[in-house]
Parts: sequence; C-alpha cells; structure tokens
Amino acid sequence: MTRQPDDGADRVDHGTGRVPRVAAVVTAFRPGSSLPLVCESVVEQVDVLVVVDDGSPADDGSTQRLLDACRALGAHVVRHDANEGIGAALNTGTRRATELLDGEGYLLTLDQDSTVPPGYVASLVEAGRAAGRHGLRVGLVGPATVEGIGSMAARRTPAGDVVGDEPIQSGLLVPLAALDALGGFDEGLFIDGVDSDFYLRARASGWVTVVAPGTHLGHRLGADHEVGGVHLTHAAAFRYYYIARNRVLLLRRYARTAPAWCTRAVLKDLRHLAVTTLAVPGRGARWRATLAGLRDGVRGVTGRRPGLP
Repeated sequence: MTRQPDDGADRVDHGTGRVPRVAAVVTAFRPGSSLPLVCESVVEQVDVLVVVDDGSPADDGSTQRLLDACRALGAHVVRHDANEGIGAALNTGTRRATELLDGEGYLLTLDQDSTVPPGYVASLVEAGRAAGRHGLRVGLVGPATVEGIGSMAARRTPAGDVVGDEPIQSGLLVPLAALDALGGFDEGLFIDGVDSDFYLRARASGWVTVVAPGTHLGHRLGADHEVGGVHLTHAAAFRYYYIARNRVLLLRRYARTAPAWCTRAVLKDLRHLAVTTLAVPGRGARWRATLAGLRDGVRGVTGRRPGLP
C-alpha cells in the first residue's frame, strides 16, 4: 500500500532539508495485464498512486478487472468517458495528485508498459534535491538508462550533478512547482510529442533536466520486428499520423528557440522511416499516415484525428 500522509512536517520541495512527498500517475488506454504490475512496482515507493484510464470501453470487463486490481493495491482510479490523449490523461492525473499532496512535492509519470525497480523513486528524488542544493532550477529528473533506448545524453557539472537532454515521459519525476509554472502538458498534441513539448518549454523557461545516476527504467517501446537477428522497434501505423503531425507543430513552435533539437528530431524521424520502409511490413499504411500527418501539421490541426484511436 502507499504510505499514509504525514502531518506535513516533512513536506518540501527539493533543495531543502525535509523529505518531499511523491505521487505517481500511471496513464492507461485499453491496458494489458502489465498494468497491475506497473502499480505493484511503484506503490511502495510513493505516497500517492493515481491511475488514469483514458477512455477504455466502459463495457470492457477485462479493463475493469485490471483497474480493480490497481485499486486493491491502493491506487486512486480516475476514468475518462472518452479517449482524450496522453496530455489530457497526464493533466487529469496531475490535478488529482496535486489535491492528494496538498499542492507540494513531486509527480512521477508512468505509462502502462513501464516498471520501476526498488529504490528508483528515492534515487530520482535525491538526484533532484542534490541539484537543487547546488543552485540548479530542477524541472525534470529522469533515469540514466531506459530499456530499448539506452543511456540518456548527459554531462556532469562541477558540483557533480548529472544534467541531461530530453528524457522520455515515462519514469519522469517533475516537481509540482514546475508543472504549475509551465501550465501542464499540451492536450492538443493528443499523443506523441507531448513529452518533447514539455521539455522544450521547461528548458526555455530555465528549468533543467537532471539524471539520476545508476537508475534504469523498464519500458516497452512499440512493436518489435526482427530482421536478420536485428530487432527493430516500430509503432502501430496510425501513430505515424501523430508523429508526423506533431513534429511539424513542434518545429513551427521551436525552430527559432531550439534549432539544434529540431534538426536532430527531423533526422531521427527520417532515419526511422527509412529503416522501417525497407525492413518492416506495412510500409504503405505508415506512409499514408505520415503524409496525412504532415498535411495536417502544416494546417495547424490539433487534437484527436477522427476515426483514429
């Protein structure tokens, strides 16, 4: 079970002498059997656990059983009536967590396919607090390595803190003060790029990303396709619409303030499309989704695309 709230004497933000409280928010949509495992992996490490089901079918008995299992572990479960996207789910979870923490502490964001090892949350909190004591304005704290991605790009400061580049959204620790200052997550992006937008806004406002040395996040990225012994990760075809559309939207927002990030992002997308086109079945559907996304990105379309999950 989650730890019981204390009398308030130990609540603080990083950089001070008292111990901050942490709420984990797990977002889910049509979750699989891994959802209770995610909750089980983190529940003893946080003060509050919130699960946000983002519009899974109400008559899906399997989802209901999984959510009931999360409740049994001590989670507060919130359900959207319709699929509103990862940004909206994170904001819903943030609001609930903020209420339960009385507006102070940290938020840990997790998706339904991530698991955290023992000591993970404490390590992230300590890394953030140490950096705060050394004068850094900490906005995000991430793990050193992520399954399927590898190590985060990082550098060590003279004080010994590890400052990183863009982290992934799952497994990310964010001070509630930073969320309040930055206005939460962009719901208009729906899915894909929500984490990038938050990172870029944080960076532009002077909040830094800190890496907790020695930490690792268990995480599943999309589907896996093996070619000649090499495993290639790719998303469902419909996701390429959002990837392309939101990339255009982010380029329009940040081309002037973050040109290096924009260049790297475009090159990464092109490389991924080239590899999956050559080696992964379903290239036609991916390209149709990509072209539709590029078109809507130029038009400034946001939100959920009608007819898509």
